[in-house]
Amino acid sequence: SQKTIEGLHSNILGSEDAEQQSASMELKDLYASVLKKASEWLSGDKMPFNSLEFEKDDPINGHIDFITSAANLRALTYGLPLTDKLSAKRIAGRIVPAIATTTACVAGLVCIEFIKMAVDKNDQPLLEKFKNAYIDLAEPFVALSEPAEAEKFRL
Repeated sequence: SQKTIEGLHSNILGSEDAEQQSASMELKDLYASVLKKASEWLSGDKMPFNSLEFEKDDPINGHIDFITSAANLRALTYGLPLTDKLSAKRIAGRIVPAIATTTACVAGLVCIEFIKMAVDKNDQPLLEKFKNAYIDLAEPFVALSEPAEAEKFRL
């Protein structure tokens, strides 16, 4: 509310009267209630959040509007050319599947390395068993290499 904002502004400037203290208390109460509600949500079995599928072709959900707005804010900040909704929609249509594919690839490689750790009966798995991976999905190219041992020094 306007009263709360004025109270915050006055507190920052250092002058407090009864109205400003009241506004400050309202803000503290609001903050406490938000924290309480968040802790209830996180501690419960059912969280009140639902996943949302990205759909670039649905004008009602506002996904492309958000992407266009965020891109234009960044463009204004860094002196880049502005974009329109059609360009944002075209680019988002290519990026989202690429991100999903890359994420799936990386998750698979991480699982392979995790299985190596889980199957190994030693307390300290040998470094030679693990691999670093370089993936270029545009080529397509995958390269595996042995990781280098970390430099050791005495503290």
